[in-house]
Amino acid sequence: METGALPIWNGANFTHETERGDLRMWLVAPTTLMMLYHGYSEAGCIDFIEDVRMRTLETTPGTLQIFADTEQQTGFAPGFRSGMVRWNKRIVARTDTYCLLVKSRWVAMGIALVRATLGMPARHAEVTTSREVFHSRLEATLRRVRPRYELIRGEGGVRSP
Repeated sequence: METGALPIWNGANFTHETERGDLRMWLVAPTTLMMLYHGYSEAGCIDFIEDVRMRTLETTPGTLQIFADTEQQTGFAPGFRSGMVRWNKRIVARTDTYCLLVKSRWVAMGIALVRATLGMPARHAEVTTSREVFHSRLEATLRRVRPRYELIRGEGGVRSP
């Protein structure tokens, strides 16, 4: 299964494109954000990411679950990396799950070292090189958070008496 084939919850879908790459973001549940990177990520992606967060998650109650598929990301600008650090610090207190799919174990180790050096909590963060682990983590999260919202909205097969 490819990450891009995952369903979009409630139609919230956003794309940021540059000459060198793109970032697609969508909600798979009211508080669960999927990020799919292709190619090179410019520093301008950070403004896009923050704009999407503000428009979709800022006023939504509950903790956040963020899943980022970076397997097809070929690189990133220094401003992108420092911007992601700032963005992560801003959302960490509200984030329950942050799962990152990377293509290399070296990248995964580098991320772990940077997080430890910056003193960022790792209780909710997971970096994996396995698409199966990434998708099973996402599926478990959706089983946990989505039924609650579907019941509130009157979906999910529950009928009123």
